[in-house]
Amino acid sequence: MAKELKIPQFDKEADEARWWESHQPEVAAEFERAAAQGRLGHGTVARQGATPTTTIRLDPADIARAKAQAKRRVPQVSRFSRPG
Repeated sequence: MAKELKIPQFDKEADEARWWESHQPEVAAEFERAAAQGRLGHGTVARQGATPTTTIRLDPADIARAKAQAKRRVPQVSRFSRPG
């Protein structure tokens, strides 16, 4: 049987992005094994149970500012994400 993929804790987002990039074949193989065994879920909700939804109202100018900051700050590097 194949060795279980261990995902380490990361201090920096860049370190995590490099790890996922360099381990793509192992991640894909684990995904295929999980699919074949019927172990795929739907993200963290599948593991932790339903979480409540909270809605807050924000000024449209604040939303636009946050979107602009996020666009400058967060590159779309990884196709995978790890629950945090």
